[in-house]
Amino acid sequence: MLSVIMALVRAFLTAPLYLFIHKDFHEAVAKMTLIDTFLFFIVHSADKFCKWHRLPVIIGLVYLLIRRHL
Repeated sequence: MLSVIMALVRAFLTAPLYLFIHKDFHEAVAKMTLIDTFLFFIVHSADKFCKWHRLPVIIGLVYLLIRRHL
């Protein structure tokens, strides 16, 4: 019962994210945990929309740590 509820919550939270993620990554994102999915979305957005090397040092380091984790 709990796994069904968690699957529904996961589907509800991640469905809108697939619109912003390239189709090549959909299979990989489907295998990730929910937290890793959101971290991937943050990194993917940073890669797509901003120049991470122009971020302040602390934010850039956090970005690189998240990217290394994934």
